[in-house]
Amino acid sequence: MNILKKKYGKIDYLEALFDTYQDLAGFWWLSLQLADELEAYIFKKYPTLDSKEIVRQVEALRKPTWLEEQSFGVKKIARLIQKNFPKIQPSNVTAHFVKENKSIATAIKKHVNTFEWFGTHHWGGEAYSEEKCLEEIQKILEKGRIAQKKVPKPKKTLPLFRLMAVLSFWRTHCAEVTAKVVFCPVQEWKKSPKKTV
Repeated sequence: MNILKKKYGKIDYLEALFDTYQDLAGFWWLSLQLADELEAYIFKKYPTLDSKEIVRQVEALRKPTWLEEQSFGVKKIARLIQKNFPKIQPSNVTAHFVKENKSIATAIKKHVNTFEWFGTHHWGGEAYSEEKCLEEIQKILEKGRIAQKKVPKPKKTLPLFRLMAVLSFWRTHCAEVTAKVVFCPVQEWKKSPKKTV
């Protein structure tokens, strides 16, 4: 998205924002309609296929969304803590603990910077923070051992499932992009309030 790669003044940004929204909204709406039609077609054409198997195959073929990558990233940090501190209690994974462990502090900071827009949508919600990331890590650690799930790609699949996987990705990704497009420039303006136009 061009709008995420450039620095805009507020007026130019608003124009670029509405152009981006218009482009994404049309594509999002199209992907929703196509996905619904394709799903109905698949169930009609292949009535003997198990719906859970269809979902499993589509999920295995689908590219991960940013939201999924955010979740993977938090689990990766939690695994790093488990590996280096196997006996640590989740309640002891505090801001002080993080500050004392440079590699964990660096991983959390990098993760938060990458997903700072996480938790916002359009103009609502609160920015993702190190505190929120730490809360997520504690909850993951409370569950015990963190499995590293790898969904195997199906050896044989219908071309329609590949199309469904693409549509499934874009349904979510359009919403992610709009959240980030709104969030990132506004944060820049807050850091440097003198740049108004």
